[in-house]
Amino acid sequence: MIGWRWRPPWSGGNTLAAAATAAAALSSLACYHVATAQHADVDGGIIKPSAAARTLPAAATIRATSLLASAAPDPAWIEAQCPNAFKYHTPECSNGGTLYVYNGTESHKESSCAHCDCPEGWGGLSCNLCTDVGSCPPQQLSDGTFRDASACTSSQLLPTPEEAQGGGKLVSCTCGGGEDDWSALLCAQQPDTRLELTVRGFGNATHPATIDVIETAAIRRKADEAWPGQYDYWFPAVFNGSLTGCEVSVGKCLDIPGTTLAQRDCTVFACAATRTQCPPPGYDVCDGFPDCRAPPGAPGAYKTHKCDAIPQSGKAFTVTCEVAPTADGRFVCYYQQPGGFAPLSVTCAAGGCVYDGGAPI
Repeated sequence: MIGWRWRPPWSGGNTLAAAATAAAALSSLACYHVATAQHADVDGGIIKPSAAARTLPAAATIRATSLLASAAPDPAWIEAQCPNAFKYHTPECSNGGTLYVYNGTESHKESSCAHCDCPEGWGGLSCNLCTDVGSCPPQQLSDGTFRDASACTSSQLLPTPEEAQGGGKLVSCTCGGGEDDWSALLCAQQPDTRLELTVRGFGNATHPATIDVIETAAIRRKADEAWPGQYDYWFPAVFNGSLTGCEVSVGKCLDIPGTTLAQRDCTVFACAATRTQCPPPGYDVCDGFPDCRAPPGAPGAYKTHKCDAIPQSGKAFTVTCEVAPTADGRFVCYYQQPGGFAPLSVTCAAGGCVYDGGAPI
Protein backbone atom coordinates (compact mmCIF):
# COMPACT_ATOMS: atom_id res chain seq x y z
CA MET A 1 0.00 0.00 0.00
CA ILE A 2 1.04 3.62 0.46
CA GLY A 3 4.43 4.06 2.08
CA TRP A 4 4.93 7.74 2.85
CA ARG A 5 5.25 7.42 6.60
CA TRP A 6 8.29 6.60 8.69
CA ARG A 7 8.70 5.79 12.36
CA PRO A 8 10.34 8.68 14.24
CA PRO A 9 13.21 7.70 16.53
CA TRP A 10 11.45 9.19 19.54
CA SER A 11 8.33 7.01 19.28
CA GLY A 12 7.83 3.60 20.91
CA GLY A 13 10.78 1.36 21.60
CA ASN A 14 12.20 -0.17 24.74
CA THR A 15 15.15 0.76 26.87
CA LEU A 16 18.48 -0.96 26.40
CA ALA A 17 18.05 -2.60 29.77
CA ALA A 18 14.68 -4.02 28.80
CA ALA A 19 16.08 -5.24 25.50
CA ALA A 20 18.95 -6.99 27.26
CA THR A 21 16.55 -8.67 29.66
CA ALA A 22 14.29 -9.71 26.80
CA ALA A 23 17.16 -11.21 24.81
CA ALA A 24 17.76 -13.87 27.43
CA ALA A 25 14.05 -14.61 27.87
CA LEU A 26 13.39 -14.86 24.13
CA SER A 27 16.33 -17.01 23.13
CA SER A 28 14.12 -20.11 22.76
CA LEU A 29 11.38 -18.43 20.75
CA ALA A 30 11.21 -18.68 16.98
CA CYS A 31 9.08 -15.87 15.60
CA TYR A 32 11.18 -14.31 12.85
CA HIS A 33 10.55 -11.14 10.92
CA VAL A 34 12.35 -9.12 8.28
CA ALA A 35 12.18 -5.36 7.88
CA THR A 36 10.80 -4.19 4.56
CA ALA A 37 10.37 -1.01 2.56
CA GLN A 38 7.02 0.10 1.17
CA HIS A 39 6.21 0.99 -2.42
CA ALA A 40 2.96 0.98 -4.38
CA ASP A 41 1.69 2.51 -7.60
CA VAL A 42 -1.91 3.55 -8.23
CA ASP A 43 -3.23 3.61 -11.81
CA GLY A 44 -6.86 4.32 -12.48
CA GLY A 45 -7.90 3.26 -9.02
CA ILE A 46 -6.08 -0.08 -9.26
CA ILE A 47 -3.15 -0.58 -6.92
CA LYS A 48 -0.23 -2.25 -8.65
CA PRO A 49 2.92 -3.76 -7.18
CA SER A 50 5.82 -1.35 -7.52
CA ALA A 51 8.64 -1.98 -9.93
CA ALA A 52 11.05 -0.47 -7.43
CA ALA A 53 13.67 -2.95 -6.27
CA ARG A 54 13.48 -4.15 -2.71
CA THR A 55 16.64 -3.87 -0.66
CA LEU A 56 16.87 -6.14 2.33
CA PRO A 57 18.36 -4.75 5.53
CA ALA A 58 21.88 -5.82 6.38
CA ALA A 59 20.51 -7.65 9.38
CA ALA A 60 16.88 -8.42 10.14
CA THR A 61 15.68 -8.22 13.70
CA ILE A 62 13.92 -10.78 15.79
CA ARG A 63 10.90 -9.37 17.58
CA ALA A 64 8.53 -11.00 20.06
CA THR A 65 6.06 -9.41 22.48
CA SER A 66 7.45 -5.98 21.52
CA LEU A 67 10.88 -6.74 23.02
CA LEU A 68 14.10 -6.83 21.03
CA ALA A 69 16.55 -9.72 21.07
CA SER A 70 20.15 -9.45 20.02
CA ALA A 71 20.36 -12.25 17.44
CA ALA A 72 19.57 -11.77 13.75
CA PRO A 73 18.38 -14.46 11.29
CA ASP A 74 19.80 -14.73 7.82
CA PRO A 75 17.84 -12.40 5.48
CA ALA A 76 18.29 -14.93 2.68
CA TRP A 77 16.50 -17.54 4.80
CA ILE A 78 13.67 -15.11 5.46
CA GLU A 79 13.22 -14.41 1.76
CA ALA A 80 13.30 -18.13 0.98
CA GLN A 81 10.30 -18.66 3.26
CA CYS A 82 8.21 -15.98 1.54
CA PRO A 83 9.62 -15.65 -1.99
CA ASN A 84 6.53 -14.14 -3.58
CA ALA A 85 5.78 -11.78 -0.71
CA PHE A 86 9.20 -10.32 -1.55
CA LYS A 87 8.79 -10.57 -5.32
CA TYR A 88 5.46 -8.74 -5.34
CA HIS A 89 6.17 -6.42 -2.39
CA THR A 90 3.02 -7.62 -0.61
CA PRO A 91 2.69 -6.76 2.17
CA GLU A 92 5.01 -3.75 2.35
CA CYS A 93 5.93 -3.08 5.98
CA SER A 94 6.59 0.56 6.95
CA ASN A 95 7.43 2.63 10.02
CA GLY A 96 9.78 0.00 11.42
CA GLY A 97 7.32 -2.87 10.93
CA THR A 98 8.59 -6.34 10.10
CA LEU A 99 7.26 -9.21 7.98
CA TYR A 100 6.10 -12.13 10.12
CA VAL A 101 7.62 -15.55 9.45
CA TYR A 102 7.18 -18.52 11.76
CA ASN A 103 10.11 -20.88 12.25
CA GLY A 104 8.90 -23.19 15.00
CA THR A 105 7.76 -26.78 15.13
CA GLU A 106 4.05 -26.21 15.72
CA SER A 107 1.41 -25.84 12.98
CA HIS A 108 1.27 -22.05 13.01
CA LYS A 109 2.45 -21.36 9.50
CA GLU A 110 -0.86 -20.28 8.01
CA SER A 111 -0.20 -16.63 8.86
CA SER A 112 3.42 -16.55 7.73
CA CYS A 113 4.30 -14.01 5.02
CA ALA A 114 0.83 -12.42 5.16
CA HIS A 115 1.10 -9.46 7.56
CA CYS A 116 3.51 -7.11 9.28
CA ASP A 117 4.27 -7.05 12.98
CA CYS A 118 4.11 -3.39 13.98
CA PRO A 119 6.09 -1.43 16.57
CA GLU A 120 4.40 0.57 19.29
CA GLY A 121 2.46 3.50 17.88
CA TRP A 122 1.63 1.88 14.53
CA GLY A 123 -0.86 -0.70 13.25
CA GLY A 124 -2.60 -2.14 10.21
CA LEU A 125 -1.53 -4.73 7.67
CA SER A 126 1.51 -2.68 6.64
CA CYS A 127 2.08 -0.66 9.84
CA ASN A 128 0.91 2.47 8.02
CA LEU A 129 -1.78 3.44 10.57
CA CYS A 130 -0.78 5.63 13.50
CA THR A 131 -2.34 4.74 16.86
CA ASP A 132 -1.41 7.98 18.62
CA VAL A 133 -0.22 11.42 17.56
CA GLY A 134 3.12 10.92 19.30
CA SER A 135 4.10 8.46 16.55
CA CYS A 136 3.56 10.98 13.75
CA PRO A 137 6.64 12.61 12.22
CA PRO A 138 6.91 16.38 11.93
CA GLN A 139 5.93 17.84 8.56
CA GLN A 140 8.42 20.01 6.69
CA LEU A 141 6.96 23.23 5.31
CA SER A 142 7.95 25.07 2.14
CA ASP A 143 10.12 27.50 4.11
CA GLY A 144 12.14 24.66 5.58
CA THR A 145 10.57 24.78 9.04
CA PHE A 146 8.69 21.92 10.65
CA ARG A 147 5.35 21.56 12.37
CA ASP A 148 4.08 18.77 14.58
CA ALA A 149 1.05 16.67 13.71
CA SER A 150 -2.18 18.02 15.15
CA ALA A 151 -3.91 14.64 15.41
CA CYS A 152 -3.84 10.93 14.64
CA THR A 153 -7.27 10.14 13.22
CA SER A 154 -7.52 6.65 14.73
CA SER A 155 -10.77 7.42 16.54
CA GLN A 156 -12.93 8.04 13.45
CA LEU A 157 -13.70 6.56 10.03
CA LEU A 158 -14.90 9.80 8.45
CA PRO A 159 -11.99 11.47 6.65
CA THR A 160 -10.76 14.94 7.54
CA PRO A 161 -10.53 17.56 4.75
CA GLU A 162 -6.76 17.08 4.76
CA GLU A 163 -7.15 13.32 4.24
CA ALA A 164 -9.91 13.76 1.64
CA GLN A 165 -7.73 16.04 -0.48
CA GLY A 166 -4.39 14.38 0.23
CA GLY A 167 -3.28 10.79 0.66
CA GLY A 168 -6.72 9.54 1.66
CA LYS A 169 -8.25 8.07 4.79
CA LEU A 170 -6.43 4.83 5.63
CA VAL A 171 -8.52 1.95 7.01
CA SER A 172 -7.24 -1.56 7.74
CA CYS A 173 -9.70 -4.40 8.41
CA THR A 174 -9.43 -7.97 9.63
CA CYS A 175 -11.97 -10.64 8.71
CA GLY A 176 -14.96 -11.17 11.01
CA GLY A 177 -15.91 -9.77 14.38
CA GLY A 178 -19.58 -9.01 13.64
CA GLU A 179 -22.90 -10.50 14.66
CA ASP A 180 -23.66 -12.17 11.32
CA ASP A 181 -23.73 -15.97 10.96
CA TRP A 182 -21.39 -16.41 7.99
CA SER A 183 -18.25 -14.42 8.68
CA ALA A 184 -16.86 -16.50 11.55
CA LEU A 185 -17.14 -19.67 9.45
CA LEU A 186 -15.61 -18.15 6.32
CA CYS A 187 -12.82 -16.29 8.12
CA ALA A 188 -11.72 -19.48 9.89
CA GLN A 189 -11.30 -21.21 6.53
CA GLN A 190 -9.11 -18.47 5.00
CA PRO A 191 -6.71 -17.41 7.75
CA ASP A 192 -5.45 -13.87 8.15
CA THR A 193 -7.83 -12.35 5.59
CA ARG A 194 -7.62 -8.55 5.56
CA LEU A 195 -9.04 -5.62 3.59
CA GLU A 196 -7.08 -2.41 3.15
CA LEU A 197 -9.15 0.66 2.18
CA THR A 198 -8.03 4.13 1.15
CA VAL A 199 -10.90 6.65 1.02
CA ARG A 200 -10.18 9.60 -1.29
CA GLY A 201 -12.46 12.62 -1.74
CA PHE A 202 -15.18 14.32 0.29
CA GLY A 203 -17.88 11.72 -0.28
CA ASN A 204 -20.79 14.04 -1.03
CA ALA A 205 -23.08 14.30 -4.07
CA THR A 206 -20.93 17.05 -5.60
CA HIS A 207 -17.56 15.47 -4.85
CA PRO A 208 -18.10 11.71 -4.41
CA ALA A 209 -15.34 9.60 -2.91
CA THR A 210 -13.34 6.76 -4.43
CA ILE A 211 -12.22 3.89 -2.22
CA ASP A 212 -9.17 1.90 -3.30
CA VAL A 213 -9.29 -1.62 -1.89
CA ILE A 214 -7.00 -4.63 -1.72
CA GLU A 215 -7.69 -7.97 -0.06
CA THR A 216 -4.86 -10.10 1.28
CA ALA A 217 -4.92 -13.51 2.94
CA ALA A 218 -2.71 -16.32 4.08
CA ILE A 219 -3.23 -19.89 2.86
CA ARG A 220 -6.56 -20.23 1.10
CA ARG A 221 -7.99 -22.88 3.43
CA LYS A 222 -6.89 -24.44 6.69
CA ALA A 223 -6.92 -27.83 4.97
CA ASP A 224 -4.17 -26.61 2.63
CA GLU A 225 -1.72 -25.94 5.44
CA ALA A 226 0.30 -29.13 5.04
CA TRP A 227 0.77 -28.87 1.27
CA PRO A 228 4.47 -29.25 0.44
CA GLY A 229 5.96 -26.20 -1.21
CA GLN A 230 2.88 -24.01 -0.89
CA TYR A 231 4.94 -20.98 0.18
CA ASP A 232 7.13 -21.36 -2.90
CA TYR A 233 4.20 -20.22 -5.04
CA TRP A 234 1.87 -18.29 -2.78
CA PHE A 235 1.47 -14.53 -2.44
CA PRO A 236 -0.94 -12.76 -0.08
CA ALA A 237 -2.80 -10.52 -2.56
CA VAL A 238 -6.25 -11.88 -3.50
CA PHE A 239 -7.85 -9.00 -5.43
CA ASN A 240 -7.75 -5.25 -5.68
CA GLY A 241 -9.80 -2.54 -7.27
CA SER A 242 -11.87 0.51 -6.49
CA LEU A 243 -15.33 1.54 -5.33
CA THR A 244 -16.50 4.68 -7.13
CA GLY A 245 -19.24 7.27 -6.79
CA CYS A 246 -19.24 6.85 -3.00
CA GLU A 247 -21.29 9.03 -0.69
CA VAL A 248 -20.09 9.04 2.92
CA SER A 249 -22.51 9.86 5.72
CA VAL A 250 -23.73 8.85 9.16
CA GLY A 251 -26.96 6.82 9.05
CA LYS A 252 -28.29 3.42 10.05
CA CYS A 253 -26.41 0.15 9.75
CA LEU A 254 -27.22 -2.65 7.33
CA ASP A 255 -30.10 -4.85 8.41
CA ILE A 256 -28.61 -8.14 9.61
CA PRO A 257 -31.30 -10.75 10.39
CA GLY A 258 -31.44 -11.72 14.05
CA THR A 259 -29.70 -8.55 15.23
CA THR A 260 -30.62 -4.97 16.15
CA LEU A 261 -28.00 -3.49 13.83
CA ALA A 262 -30.56 -1.69 11.66
CA GLN A 263 -31.44 0.45 14.68
CA ARG A 264 -27.86 1.52 15.37
CA ASP A 265 -25.85 4.45 14.01
CA CYS A 266 -23.23 3.67 11.40
CA THR A 267 -20.76 5.46 9.18
CA VAL A 268 -22.14 4.61 5.73
CA PHE A 269 -20.12 4.29 2.52
CA ALA A 270 -22.67 3.92 -0.31
CA CYS A 271 -20.81 3.40 -3.59
CA ALA A 272 -22.43 3.41 -7.02
CA ALA A 273 -20.03 1.06 -8.81
CA THR A 274 -17.30 -1.50 -8.20
CA ARG A 275 -14.22 -2.44 -10.18
CA THR A 276 -12.16 -5.46 -9.13
CA GLN A 277 -9.32 -7.49 -10.59
CA CYS A 278 -8.36 -10.93 -9.27
CA PRO A 279 -5.51 -11.43 -8.93
CA PRO A 280 -4.23 -7.83 -9.07
CA PRO A 281 -2.49 -6.70 -12.27
CA GLY A 282 1.10 -7.85 -12.53
CA TYR A 283 0.70 -10.96 -10.40
CA ASP A 284 1.46 -14.31 -12.02
CA VAL A 285 -1.16 -17.07 -12.04
CA CYS A 286 -0.85 -20.80 -12.49
CA ASP A 287 -1.56 -22.37 -15.89
CA GLY A 288 -5.29 -22.66 -16.53
CA PHE A 289 -6.27 -20.20 -13.79
CA PRO A 290 -8.64 -20.28 -11.98
CA ASP A 291 -9.04 -24.06 -12.43
CA CYS A 292 -5.40 -24.95 -11.95
CA ARG A 293 -5.19 -26.43 -8.50
CA ALA A 294 -2.84 -29.40 -8.76
CA PRO A 295 -2.77 -32.37 -6.36
CA PRO A 296 -0.74 -31.85 -3.15
CA GLY A 297 2.96 -32.05 -3.84
CA ALA A 298 2.59 -31.90 -7.62
CA PRO A 299 4.74 -29.43 -9.60
CA GLY A 300 3.09 -26.03 -9.51
CA ALA A 301 0.62 -26.99 -6.78
CA TYR A 302 -1.50 -24.11 -5.44
CA LYS A 303 0.15 -21.06 -6.89
CA THR A 304 -2.64 -18.53 -6.65
CA HIS A 305 -5.59 -17.56 -4.47
CA LYS A 306 -8.84 -18.36 -6.22
CA CYS A 307 -11.31 -15.57 -6.81
CA ASP A 308 -14.05 -16.86 -4.54
CA ALA A 309 -16.65 -14.54 -2.96
CA ILE A 310 -15.09 -11.31 -4.18
CA PRO A 311 -17.10 -8.18 -5.13
CA GLN A 312 -18.43 -8.18 -8.68
CA SER A 313 -17.43 -5.39 -11.03
CA GLY A 314 -20.14 -3.05 -12.25
CA LYS A 315 -22.36 -3.36 -9.18
CA ALA A 316 -23.08 -1.01 -6.30
CA PHE A 317 -21.34 -1.68 -2.99
CA THR A 318 -22.28 -0.65 0.55
CA VAL A 319 -20.17 -0.62 3.71
CA THR A 320 -21.62 0.36 7.09
CA CYS A 321 -19.47 0.65 10.20
CA GLU A 322 -20.84 1.02 13.71
CA VAL A 323 -20.12 4.49 15.10
CA ALA A 324 -19.55 3.07 18.59
CA PRO A 325 -16.01 1.61 18.69
CA THR A 326 -15.02 -1.73 20.18
CA ALA A 327 -13.16 -1.93 23.49
CA ASP A 328 -9.83 -1.71 21.64
CA GLY A 329 -10.87 1.34 19.58
CA ARG A 330 -11.70 -0.41 16.31
CA PHE A 331 -14.97 -0.45 14.35
CA VAL A 332 -17.14 -3.41 13.31
CA CYS A 333 -18.24 -3.02 9.68
CA TYR A 334 -20.51 -4.97 7.33
CA TYR A 335 -20.38 -4.97 3.53
CA GLN A 336 -22.74 -6.19 0.84
CA GLN A 337 -23.59 -5.93 -2.86
CA PRO A 338 -27.21 -5.92 -4.09
CA GLY A 339 -28.34 -9.42 -4.97
CA GLY A 340 -24.98 -10.82 -3.88
CA PHE A 341 -23.66 -12.63 -0.86
CA ALA A 342 -25.08 -12.10 2.63
CA PRO A 343 -23.54 -9.20 4.54
CA LEU A 344 -20.07 -10.12 5.80
CA SER A 345 -18.28 -8.47 8.68
CA VAL A 346 -14.82 -7.06 9.18
CA THR A 347 -13.27 -5.24 12.13
CA CYS A 348 -11.47 -2.08 11.06
CA ALA A 349 -8.87 0.29 12.43
CA ALA A 350 -8.14 3.77 11.13
CA GLY A 351 -5.26 6.14 11.65
CA GLY A 352 -3.70 8.96 9.70
CA CYS A 353 -1.29 11.70 10.71
CA VAL A 354 -2.86 15.11 9.99
CA TYR A 355 -1.45 18.60 10.46
CA ASP A 356 -4.41 20.92 9.83
CA GLY A 357 -6.70 19.74 12.61
CA GLY A 358 -8.50 16.44 13.15
CA ALA A 359 -12.17 17.35 12.62
CA PRO A 360 -13.95 15.09 10.09
CA ILE A 361 -15.68 16.35 6.95
